[in-house]
Amino acid sequence: MKVLYFDCSSGISGNMTLGALTEIIGDENYLINELKKLNVDGYKIEISKKVKNGITGTYVDVILEHEHEYHHDHEHEHEHEHEHHHHHEHRNLNDVNKIIDESSLGENVKDLAKKIFVRVAKAESKVHNKPLNEVHFHEV
Repeated sequence: MKVLYFDCSSGISGNMTLGALTEIIGDENYLINELKKLNVDGYKIEISKKVKNGITGTYVDVILEHEHEYHHDHEHEHEHEHEHHHHHEHRNLNDVNKIIDESSLGENVKDLAKKIFVRVAKAESKVHNKPLNEVHFHEV
């Protein structure tokens, strides 16, 4: 078994996490292609190299499109073989699990992703003193 350990004494952002994982994989398109399997619209991914405090690293920027702008830029007719879930700013655990379940990700990936979201939801529940079913994920 391989183990990856993040030492985040000062915290870590999603952009930094995705950047580090993208560097480990060595293929920027891998992330983009896997995200397409979720069938979620309303975002784009930009991957670039950034220098901060003299250290160069990969920066993954997830750019969310607003519903209005998205529909304005997306007026042409086309067909999809699958349902697309449009971006909602506040998805709960059930929403996230549904997207994962309806994706074309592998079963092991689906199981792991749902376990991760449950852990995050439990932490958010504790920090915000809310029941698990009231926890919402922003920008997910």
